[in-house]
Amino acid sequence: MKKLIIKLRLLTLLGTLPAMYALQAQDNCNVATALTLQNATCTSTVTGTTAGATASPQTALIPFAADDDVWYTFTTPAGSAEARFMVVLQLNDVAFTGATAGIYLERREGSANICDNFFANNHYIDASQANKSWTMTGLLPATQYSIRLYTDGNTSRMNFKICAYIPTPPPNDNCGTAQVLTAGSTCVPTGPFNTLTATAGTQPSGDGTGRDDDVWFSFTTGASPQKYMVQLSSLVYNTGFGNPVIELWDNCNGTQNVQFTPFATKADFGVLNPSTTYFVRVYTYGSSSRFSSFSICLLAITPPPNDECAGAIPVQVGSSGFGIPVNGTTQNAGQSNQPVGSCSVFADDDVWYSFTAPATGIVEMKLENVVHPE
Repeated sequence: MKKLIIKLRLLTLLGTLPAMYALQAQDNCNVATALTLQNATCTSTVTGTTAGATASPQTALIPFAADDDVWYTFTTPAGSAEARFMVVLQLNDVAFTGATAGIYLERREGSANICDNFFANNHYIDASQANKSWTMTGLLPATQYSIRLYTDGNTSRMNFKICAYIPTPPPNDNCGTAQVLTAGSTCVPTGPFNTLTATAGTQPSGDGTGRDDDVWFSFTTGASPQKYMVQLSSLVYNTGFGNPVIELWDNCNGTQNVQFTPFATKADFGVLNPSTTYFVRVYTYGSSSRFSSFSICLLAITPPPNDECAGAIPVQVGSSGFGIPVNGTTQNAGQSNQPVGSCSVFADDDVWYSFTAPATGIVEMKLENVVHPE
């Protein structure tokens, strides 16, 4: 009888070894469980638990709560030096034992000595939150990241399933699949669009790595020369703040944009070539923020007839006193290509006039009834 009892106890102990080994495999940073980055969504998960886990020596965001921390790791794909990735860490089938509590997540980065690094970012998931996930943006290519997970409180433990994936980029993620815009005489926003899952385009930019979330739009100019303007509206950032960048390109394979407009919600492209397709690139400045939502509109504006030097309006020079007045406006005028003199303002709304100087070579010009509409 004694032999039977010993045998049963030994079998019971052996039955618990796999679970104990699973805990030890992720209880510390240097033995973190590796997660495979999946595409678009999670098709498989890894089962995890904080039951039986012990506190790790690394400095924690909430030291008193990290008594049940477990560790995971993943490596981003290779890419250009300026490439940045978005990764979603997803927790499913979360079940608490003991007290129900929130979940703390910490991220460390660096392919060398990662466990010695201080956490770069953190995230908190409330226990009542339906979608328990962490969307991480601006991740470097070919880089190892370590995730530390623990519950908020000393009396709570958690069973869960975990996975990580790179979301599907938006349809207009690349110049070749740009969203077509239709120009109008008034701004009629279309959208919403977002850059949450966008990836960096291959075209260079004035913001370097900031283009990690660029999306593209296209439009074709009319048969007659017109001024075009793009305007963004209803901007919402995933971080609560950010700055937009707008670029104009004349082809997808170029090496230089036609216009670079940072820190602005609208871009005045001036008078563009008729019957030509242009591309508009939109992204957030820097790699720390993305658009959760924004709308865009394209304006086609007819400039004044004397918007360029070739269309200068003749002004009569009076033989005695001023000649016949000529009405004029700079509204909807664009910037000409000619260099500007030593002015302290930009000639972004210049118009042109011409006159024939008299034999004396002395001419006086006067502006009257000047009204500023804005």
